[in-house]
Amino acid sequence: MSWWLPWIGTVGLGAFLAFRTDLAGISRAALGASPVWMTLAVALYGLDRMIAAAKWRMLFTINGSSRMTVPRALSIYLRAGFLGSVFPSTVGMDAIRIHLARREGRVSLSHSGGSVIVERWLGVFGLIVVAGAGLGLFGPRERWLDVGAALLVVCAVVLLALIFFVSTPMRARQHSRYWIERMLRFVGELQKSVRAYSDQPGLLLAVFGLALVQHGLLIVINWILALALGLSLPLTLFLWLWPLVLIAIRLPLSVLGFGVREALLYGYFVAGGLPPEEAVTLGLLSGALDVLFIGLGGILTLSGSPLRLGRVPTGESPAP
Repeated sequence: MSWWLPWIGTVGLGAFLAFRTDLAGISRAALGASPVWMTLAVALYGLDRMIAAAKWRMLFTINGSSRMTVPRALSIYLRAGFLGSVFPSTVGMDAIRIHLARREGRVSLSHSGGSVIVERWLGVFGLIVVAGAGLGLFGPRERWLDVGAALLVVCAVVLLALIFFVSTPMRARQHSRYWIERMLRFVGELQKSVRAYSDQPGLLLAVFGLALVQHGLLIVINWILALALGLSLPLTLFLWLWPLVLIAIRLPLSVLGFGVREALLYGYFVAGGLPPEEAVTLGLLSGALDVLFIGLGGILTLSGSPLRLGRVPTGESPAP
């Protein structure tokens, strides 16, 4: 079900929206989008990908244990996005990114995995902060308590998961099966890799700041997409609405967020008396940006261009 659920969610919600909206109206809205605004949105999304690669690179190259340039980190990001696009949420993408970075950076699997885990946790906390701030400052007061309570629950779950992962000892017991022993040993190494970042508070703060910048940029990008469709919606609306959309599409309920994203926008647009066709079109254009850069990752992957992250500094040996 973990494999089929996202496809069921996307197809099911897509069928519901197709039944409730005018498909011809969606097509007209998409074809009528302003090319100038669309070009700006694509350019800013490229900048967003570069920021994402840069903040992960900062964590990956901790203590100089490995070298990686931002372009190479971006290439790994894009290739992992292509290879992991069929998996639920971002889990598959992250797993492939860990593998690519480990192989090309000549570092341990726990080091590569720790950098991705810490980056994701900081990104999730940043998204919760942006969503809470936007909702508290600009959100609808009559529904703030319901949505705000949900955000607090999400934040608590993420925080408890972090505390449990970092603090719970994972020791292999005697007479355990071989694969269980290996798994527990690897989780223990992964915990050590994650704990190592606690000695770098300045690095964590810098990466968290970049995560906030990245989330803010995504909000602006999707506001620009609304402008491309001729929608006169205030930016303050997107400051609380879009972070909630970003949180929802991270749940493993759809493929690349398609269906969930459009359904949330449809619900808000209908409640606000706005055209539902523009809501679905806005969601589809936002998802199309993801697909565009996943396609770029596919080109990099299929071209077979070698990526080497640089030699290990003289006097140092690669991590096992």
